[in-house]
Amino acid sequence: MKLVMLNIPKERGKEIIEEYYGKSFSWKESENSISTYLHSTKIEITDDEE
Repeated sequence: MKLVMLNIPKERGKEIIEEYYGKSFSWKESENSISTYLHSTKIEITDDEE
């Protein structure tokens, strides 16, 4: 499995991914990130400042 991490605001990142692929994804939320799967790639978006 591949992992792609984006350090951008969560909601904006979600919009970008869904707009690019033209469909909605099932997102899993944690304290400071959201993630979804695209084929065998995990996409994780975090807006953590550290």
